[in-house]
Amino acid sequence: MVTASTWQTLGLGVATYYAFTGSVAYLAPSGAADRLFALGSSALAAEPDKFPNNAESREDRAVGVAGALVAARNLALSAAALALYRDGNYRAMGTVLLSASAFIGVLDGVEIYKRRGPVLAGGAAALFSVWSYVGYALQEGFNS
Repeated sequence: MVTASTWQTLGLGVATYYAFTGSVAYLAPSGAADRLFALGSSALAAEPDKFPNNAESREDRAVGVAGALVAARNLALSAAALALYRDGNYRAMGTVLLSASAFIGVLDGVEIYKRRGPVLAGGAAALFSVWSYVGYALQEGFNS
């Protein structure tokens, strides 16, 4: 049986991951967008015919927007989860992690699948599923 402190620690780990990825996306938006969503120079170099005329400037704009949005989303999610953890409100923390991980998993998973293929998308889906379950466990009171 998994103890309450284990679920709480797992939830803290998920929140820390979101803080880390948000910080990386903030500090290096082009690298984050390029590696995860295949936006930017490597995508253009790998498949130049996939992008229409003037693709380089559109891709550069997309990288900036995608990086900023991922950073804001992940840092806000992490801040909310960490604040709830600090306050000892583990059910609310679980709700935040469950809903965010499920929605992010679906939305990011579709984009990752379209741009990076089924292998990376499958790995992302598995990871987001585990995080969603951690959120579910906290939200449903497995920690009581």
